[in-house]
Amino acid sequence: MIRREILALLRGAVATVWHGFVEEIVTIEPCESPLPESAERVVGTLGFAAPGLRGTFTTVVPTGILAPFAEEMGPVSRGVAMADVAGEQANMIVGRLKTGLMPLGLTMKCSVPGTSIARHLRIETRDPGDESHWFSFQLRGERVLVCL
Repeated sequence: MIRREILALLRGAVATVWHGFVEEIVTIEPCESPLPESAERVVGTLGFAAPGLRGTFTTVVPTGILAPFAEEMGPVSRGVAMADVAGEQANMIVGRLKTGLMPLGLTMKCSVPGTSIARHLRIETRDPGDESHWFSFQLRGERVLVCL
């Protein structure tokens, strides 16, 4: 189908959104689904569906990368602020994916973002036959993971 186009759109959307946040060039590479060691991470997810296509966008970000943005948000807890940033990033990335799919004739619907903050994360795909694709990139010396 149009899998290549979708993955290219995802990579472009992730690079654009993160570049806007950190003003660094983001180079995204395919990877296995290894989750980082026990460091604290923020997970943002957003479900989507289109005719013949459905899934979840997931991002796994070290809290050290999101903490500076959280501090700018004023009088809310650090955790709430980081979760808000991760959710908003997931929303912006999937929104760009949705816009990019329109010229291909796919109209996509999206859920609201969900977030959590945890240590010792373990994310598994639904079953061996699904088509999850993991990507990673480095920001400020830390590894960020995204999955579609």
